[in-house]
Amino acid sequence: MANYGRDIRNSVHNIEQHSRSARTTVFRTRHKNSRRIGLAMLGAVSAMALSGCSTAPGSVYDFTQINGMEPAQQITVQIPQALKDAAGADAENLLVTSVVVKSLDLDSSKYCAISIEITYPDGAADKLTTPTLTKAQADAAAEDDVQTFLDQYEATSPADLEQKLTRQVQLDTEASLKSMNSDMTVEEYLASYDDFDSVQEAALERWIRDDTAGYLGYLDELPSSIEEGAEKVISGMEQSYGAEAEEAAKVSNVERVASRLHLSSARAAAALNVSAPEQGAYLSVDFQSATRVQDCAKSPTDPDATSSFDFPIQSERGIDTFATVGLTVMKNGEISIFSGEVNGYMVDTNRDWIVEK
Repeated sequence: MANYGRDIRNSVHNIEQHSRSARTTVFRTRHKNSRRIGLAMLGAVSAMALSGCSTAPGSVYDFTQINGMEPAQQITVQIPQALKDAAGADAENLLVTSVVVKSLDLDSSKYCAISIEITYPDGAADKLTTPTLTKAQADAAAEDDVQTFLDQYEATSPADLEQKLTRQVQLDTEASLKSMNSDMTVEEYLASYDDFDSVQEAALERWIRDDTAGYLGYLDELPSSIEEGAEKVISGMEQSYGAEAEEAAKVSNVERVASRLHLSSARAAAALNVSAPEQGAYLSVDFQSATRVQDCAKSPTDPDATSSFDFPIQSERGIDTFATVGLTVMKNGEISIFSGEVNGYMVDTNRDWIVEK
């Protein structure tokens, strides 16, 4: 028989070290099965620069330009119809379909800037203001986690969990006594060998010892029984998700929309001072336009001066990213598409859209 420990308190493997941060929330999870398909290769861009070619305003990037494209003063980035057709139902809930990116003059030599005019399908902008975790989602997530917790032990409730685990210790101890041809009772054996006063106490120690999933990280102190501990775990799950939903509700609509467009920590457009600009993103109150103040690129493919813009999509998990572009801007106002990617789709050598496997 396994030694369950002589002192239940000393057998706990530092319960306080179980961190709530080890848990994951499905609503925070972003599934990224993507391929970078629009990388503006350094060699290609250099060759363009040497040729002396230029592109007129109104250049269009549609994620199929696998060899990059020339810099321009204005670029329209759009989700092409061919991609929508290939994606089928996956593309029905796109929340942004295109953006027009222009360079923006600043009364400053420290930074460069781009303006982004955003096109939304009807009602899409409102969807982007939905909290990252609503109360309904929090309740559903907590319910799922509670069920997973109980299912791990094939239990239906905290009381049933204690009964099952206590019964298992009873059976294991009886088997050990039988193998030793001992005539002691289970209680006598546990008291003499492991210094436990009852089978329930031994079962509690085993439960704490075997908590590999970190559920006891929800507890501030050791419980006196399995049932009590399980009830506190469940309560902790519910409270944790509830607190997350409350915090999500406090975020402003500008912040919510900006984060889903990869304009994290954006401020209201009125906060932009073109004479003394601060680096970062600025979003209009109607979410139709944004300004990004960023480092001036040393070249069209300067990775240290790249900013991103996401094309969000509504999914069963919440709001995910369908496509992303990386943008650079040089001091002369030339904008470049540094990179582009579409999650789950790619173009073949004939520039036809196919599912990425």
